[in-house]
Amino acid sequence: MFVHHATRTTTARHRLVALSLGLGLAAISLSACGSSLTPTALTAPTTVAPTTVAPSTTSPTPPPTITMPDTTVPAPTVPAPTVPAPTVPAPTVPAPTTPAKPVGSLDLGDGVHVVVAPGWSGESNDGLVILTDGKIAVSLMVVKRAPGEAAKAVVDEYVGLLLDPQGVVDYSPATLRWTTEAPRAAVQYELFYALVNSKGTNIQGGLSTYVRDDGLTLLYDVWAPSGVTGALPDESFQSMIDSFLDAPDVNTPVTLTPVAEFQVTTIHQ
Repeated sequence: MFVHHATRTTTARHRLVALSLGLGLAAISLSACGSSLTPTALTAPTTVAPTTVAPSTTSPTPPPTITMPDTTVPAPTVPAPTVPAPTVPAPTVPAPTTPAKPVGSLDLGDGVHVVVAPGWSGESNDGLVILTDGKIAVSLMVVKRAPGEAAKAVVDEYVGLLLDPQGVVDYSPATLRWTTEAPRAAVQYELFYALVNSKGTNIQGGLSTYVRDDGLTLLYDVWAPSGVTGALPDESFQSMIDSFLDAPDVNTPVTLTPVAEFQVTTIHQ
């Protein structure tokens, strides 16, 4: 911002006029003090001739030229923008979906179910499902075993827990009856038995053991009084096997090694 100031100038001429006026007033004042006093004659001022200075013919010496060195201003260093590494989200593995259980079916666990056919009734108790039409009975159970475990181990447990305690039992060898690779690897072993319970009733039955490559195992036991035959209706059986094969993995699958047959271990000779 620029500020303009007024210039105050007092010339020498203005000062001389003031001085002469002052002297004149002094002389008048002195004269008025008395006639007996003789005024002192004033001496005229000596005139001094003005001094003339010849103009200089010499050109003034120009000021030396000052050469400023070039100033190199370094270019500002602009840091490269930091680009954050892209964040790759961890792949989302969808949870295995369990097929919906049909209306009118009983849950066997781990995605396996069985449809109760018309004319049949069923109940589930602590993982054991029992179906009956009044003539024959079917016992169903699903268990998770170690992948690749020998089928004999699970069959021996079933026999020892559910059949041997009922009475004296004779068992046939368990034989390989069925294998599949689609929709996943699985095998079936089957044995037959004859049981005489504490009441002297003769019972005949057949036990099928279905084993998947991930260890999921289905035990399917059909039994009835001697001379009575029958089986689970096709619609019930097929829904059960389909859900067994389609159920989600319970362990990492392994290659199955089927055997032709084996003999169960029992408390009976």
